[in-house]
Amino acid sequence: MKSDDYRRVVADQKDRVFRYAAYLVRNTEDARDIAQEALLRMWENRQKIASDAAARVWLMRTAHNLAMDKLRQRRARPEAEPEVLDTMQDEAVPIDPQRRVESEELGRRIAEALMHLPERDRSILMLREVEGLSYEQISRIQGLSLGTLKGALHRARARLRERLVVSGVRR
Repeated sequence: MKSDDYRRVVADQKDRVFRYAAYLVRNTEDARDIAQEALLRMWENRQKIASDAAARVWLMRTAHNLAMDKLRQRRARPEAEPEVLDTMQDEAVPIDPQRRVESEELGRRIAEALMHLPERDRSILMLREVEGLSYEQISRIQGLSLGTLKGALHRARARLRERLVVSGVRR
């Protein structure tokens, strides 16, 4: 990967890597550190990365590993910071004030439900539903076979649905 390619990948992926790390570690500063470290490691290993598509998967896998390391270091799962929950909500809200309030409430409930899922479930859901990655890309990032990933994604969606129903969000 050349310097220009690296700059392009960084410009395209830095926010995605930060969001993913923030979902996993639930701490803004740790997420920034993880994103920065993942980007630095990509620079250090740029000669091994063949294409932009490979760089995207490599970068997300590296961020995933760094986040898992951070979670293992903590040993405890502190509550999410409010500012992290804010970054997880979609900024595009309807103009109608009533719909805006309802949309913000739904976004808050979804973010809270996600925070109560196991890290693997949250990670898989984020990569698929928020980041829009393919099953093949997610399986490489997570280090899972395609069949295992599909089963895990199905179970993660079911757990999220359960949490949302419990919190009062209609089916």
